[in-house]
Amino acid sequence: MRATWLVAAALISPAALAQTVSLENTGEPLPEAVRERINSLLAEEDTADTRFEARRQARRAADIVLKVLNSEGYFDADAEISVELEPKITPKVILNAGELFRFSDVSVLLESKNGTIRDDVNVDLVPRMGKGDPARADQIISEERRMFSQLRDAGYPEARILDRALIGDRENTSIDLTYRYQPGALVCMGDITLKNKGVTRPVMINRLSEIEPGQAYDADKLATLERRLVQTRMFDLANVELATSSEDRGESGCQIREIIIDLDDAPRQSVGLGASYSTSEGMGFQGDWQRRNFTGRLDTLRTSLLVAELEREFELAWEQPVFGGYGRTLTFALTATDEETDAYDRSALGISADYDYRWTDRLTLSTGASLEHSREDDGETERDINLISGLLGGTWDGTDSALDPTQGFRVYLQGEPSYAIGDTEGAFIRTTSEVRGYTGINSDRFVLAGRFKMGSVYGAEQAELPVDRRFFAGGGGSVRGYGYQALGPEDDEGDPIGGRSLIETSIEGRWRIRDKYGAVLFVDAGEATKQELPRFSDLRAGVGVGFRYFTQFGPLRLDIATPLDKREDDDPVQVYISIGQAF
Repeated sequence: MRATWLVAAALISPAALAQTVSLENTGEPLPEAVRERINSLLAEEDTADTRFEARRQARRAADIVLKVLNSEGYFDADAEISVELEPKITPKVILNAGELFRFSDVSVLLESKNGTIRDDVNVDLVPRMGKGDPARADQIISEERRMFSQLRDAGYPEARILDRALIGDRENTSIDLTYRYQPGALVCMGDITLKNKGVTRPVMINRLSEIEPGQAYDADKLATLERRLVQTRMFDLANVELATSSEDRGESGCQIREIIIDLDDAPRQSVGLGASYSTSEGMGFQGDWQRRNFTGRLDTLRTSLLVAELEREFELAWEQPVFGGYGRTLTFALTATDEETDAYDRSALGISADYDYRWTDRLTLSTGASLEHSREDDGETERDINLISGLLGGTWDGTDSALDPTQGFRVYLQGEPSYAIGDTEGAFIRTTSEVRGYTGINSDRFVLAGRFKMGSVYGAEQAELPVDRRFFAGGGGSVRGYGYQALGPEDDEGDPIGGRSLIETSIEGRWRIRDKYGAVLFVDAGEATKQELPRFSDLRAGVGVGFRYFTQFGPLRLDIATPLDKREDDDPVQVYISIGQAF
């Protein structure tokens, strides 16, 4: 049976002529997948001007075709080349793929160093192909690697690939394949030995580890422990490896080897500084100091100070990231706050305890409690309030970066039941939820980002709520183009008083113009209302442009926005400068 198909090469330049390599198959028709693979690998070439050039193109095409066929199991494939002169010079490959070779047997041999066969290795190495399957090269190689990894993961860290033997039978178009490995010694993991001149207590390393003495060697568990040590950010170097030898033997006859952990402490103290500016909130400066590994338990003592035109805040916090095991973080904090905004004046002192449990790599569950005493003045009433609050929440993070995501989405859910005692009394629940999504286009040079946020307070009227538990909209972290807290209910003098519900939404197009520079177009919309549930009819929107300068610690942000639904008291332009993306 003869079959012919033409492989077209794309034009390289306007001057190039359409070029084809004629492939003629004189054997059985090839599977479509094989033909498509051949077509995709043939190089783009200009039209041959001479017979000699056409033969060279045909020879290159024949080499590619034969390599593809051999990798697919056509080991007797043959190709002849020629040149057609009419109606134009065209390179030609006459192909005979021959019969497809199939496995007659696939076996695995485990050998000792002296070449004898070992029968004491309790690992079930079973190839995923067998008698009658096509003898494809990629599968032969991938199975060799897979079974090698399986051998190492079963407690043989010094396993080696010796070779693979293929014996072909042209008469029966079959292949006999034998994989040969040298397993080495069966190894069990022993105690952890810590090499570190720093202050880290060995018990904290054990809390990060999933290694149990006596278990068969597991490379994944060593890699996991090393990764967790790095994630604490307490060390400049964290290396976890198996001891090279041991004379100790376990009950199963395995070598018991220590796990050696080599740590080099990072600087224990750090200082950070930041600044921000917006036309509605003015200048703001922030500084923080951290003492890492404060007690040798991988904990951090942190102080931060915010000084801005509308707010002053001091916080002292202690964080223990391995409280009860890996991924369980306990945080105690003491906070002092003083605010002076158009909506209210407020001074407060509070303490809190929060516990975060990292359920999976993506999902974190949170709970907590806080006590707060505040004195507030909303323009009509001055009052003292003692507030007891709880916290239940969860975060699902499927993005590719914490500071500047380009793919994935995040979901935040939070509920805060509270009880107020003092000049106002009663219970209420404050809930917030937010979804953020990011999708990169053209190798992430353009990112389309969006967010949607809703919040509600149940159980109390707006006037009974502490001012910091009310919802406000407007400003750099809310709806750009409007003043800070400017969207929502107002008193008779036009000052914001906050509401019981909130809705915000944003869409941004982010262009990475160069490695260090970017531009943004955005639309924000939102509103706070007195009702328990948001009223979408009250939304106001702002639009703007932004510029980004990318640094190692995140992008520097400059946004310029204007309101679409401008009111008499709204400024025509708002400017925002800060660190990090808007969301």
